[in-house]
Amino acid sequence: MMSWKVFHHLSQSLQWLLTYSIGDGLTLEFLSYVLINLFYNLFSKKEDRRPVSWVMIILGALFIVKLLFMS
Repeated sequence: MMSWKVFHHLSQSLQWLLTYSIGDGLTLEFLSYVLINLFYNLFSKKEDRRPVSWVMIILGALFIVKLLFMS
Protein backbone atom coordinates (compact mmCIF):
# COMPACT_ATOMS: atom_id res chain seq x y z
CA MET A 1 0.00 0.00 0.00
CA MET A 2 1.26 3.50 -0.82
CA SER A 3 2.26 5.66 2.08
CA TRP A 4 0.34 8.68 3.28
CA LYS A 5 3.06 11.11 2.18
CA VAL A 6 2.90 9.91 -1.43
CA PHE A 7 -0.84 10.65 -1.62
CA HIS A 8 -0.38 14.03 0.02
CA HIS A 9 2.39 15.20 -2.32
CA LEU A 10 0.60 13.85 -5.38
CA SER A 11 -2.58 15.70 -4.48
CA GLN A 12 -0.72 18.95 -3.85
CA SER A 13 1.11 18.87 -7.16
CA LEU A 14 -2.02 18.06 -9.16
CA GLN A 15 -4.10 20.94 -7.81
CA TRP A 16 -1.50 23.57 -8.64
CA LEU A 17 -1.15 22.22 -12.16
CA LEU A 18 -4.86 21.82 -12.93
CA THR A 19 -6.11 25.24 -11.83
CA TYR A 20 -5.34 28.73 -13.00
CA SER A 21 -6.42 30.36 -9.76
CA ILE A 22 -4.61 30.24 -6.44
CA GLY A 23 -7.95 30.23 -4.61
CA ASP A 24 -9.25 27.29 -6.63
CA GLY A 25 -6.00 25.41 -6.12
CA LEU A 26 -6.14 25.93 -2.37
CA THR A 27 -9.80 24.88 -2.31
CA LEU A 28 -9.02 21.66 -4.16
CA GLU A 29 -5.99 21.04 -1.97
CA PHE A 30 -8.06 21.45 1.18
CA LEU A 31 -10.79 19.15 -0.16
CA SER A 32 -8.30 16.51 -1.22
CA TYR A 33 -6.69 16.64 2.24
CA VAL A 34 -10.03 15.99 3.92
CA LEU A 35 -11.14 13.30 1.44
CA ILE A 36 -7.81 11.47 1.49
CA ASN A 37 -7.85 11.47 5.29
CA LEU A 38 -11.38 10.10 5.36
CA PHE A 39 -10.63 7.36 2.81
CA TYR A 40 -7.36 6.51 4.54
CA ASN A 41 -9.18 6.06 7.84
CA LEU A 42 -11.88 4.03 6.17
CA PHE A 43 -9.53 1.50 4.57
CA SER A 44 -6.56 1.40 6.97
CA LYS A 45 -5.93 -0.79 9.98
CA LYS A 46 -7.28 0.39 13.29
CA GLU A 47 -3.85 1.22 14.73
CA ASP A 48 -2.89 3.27 11.62
CA ARG A 49 -5.93 5.55 11.65
CA ARG A 50 -5.57 9.29 12.16
CA PRO A 51 -8.33 11.45 13.58
CA VAL A 52 -10.06 13.91 11.27
CA SER A 53 -11.35 17.03 12.98
CA TRP A 54 -15.06 17.80 12.70
CA VAL A 55 -14.10 21.36 11.81
CA MET A 56 -12.17 20.05 8.80
CA ILE A 57 -15.13 17.94 7.71
CA ILE A 58 -17.55 20.86 8.03
CA LEU A 59 -15.21 23.19 6.13
CA GLY A 60 -14.78 20.53 3.45
CA ALA A 61 -18.55 20.28 3.06
CA LEU A 62 -18.79 24.06 2.78
CA PHE A 63 -16.11 24.09 0.09
CA ILE A 64 -18.02 21.42 -1.86
CA VAL A 65 -21.17 23.55 -1.65
CA LYS A 66 -19.15 26.57 -2.79
CA LEU A 67 -17.77 24.69 -5.78
CA LEU A 68 -21.22 23.41 -6.75
CA PHE A 69 -22.85 26.84 -6.66
CA MET A 70 -19.95 28.85 -8.13
CA SER A 71 -19.51 26.79 -11.29
